[in-house]
Amino acid sequence: MRDRLDYIYYRFYRFQVSVGNGSIAIMFSFLFLSFLLMINFFAFAYILYAFFGIKMPLQNATIGGLTVIGIICVVNYFLFIYRNRYQKIIKRYKGEKSATVRKGNIAVVIYMVFSFIMIATSFYLMIMRNRGLL
Repeated sequence: MRDRLDYIYYRFYRFQVSVGNGSIAIMFSFLFLSFLLMINFFAFAYILYAFFGIKMPLQNATIGGLTVIGIICVVNYFLFIYRNRYQKIIKRYKGEKSATVRKGNIAVVIYMVFSFIMIATSFYLMIMRNRGLL
């Protein structure tokens, strides 16, 4: 799993460098990957609630949601930024062949689209459950 996250991080990094944002590529990749993981977490939580009625055990939804976001960001910080780990990730994937780069870009785009489809689906399922149709 960690290798996949490293690769997705690297793909986001390369994308930012290729569009001319090399100065912010490291931080953008970290933030965008954290954002996608947050979307995946909340989509999963909403789907659990929609189908099984399982709610996240939070007293205050705002504080709980911000805590989850904070934990995801802190974990990603230690996975990608702490002690310049991003340099090791970039070095590991730097010598890729163009076919591998193309395949990796497609995989990352699919992951992004899948994440947004999952959150939209989970919202729809929540609406259905709240209306009593599920």
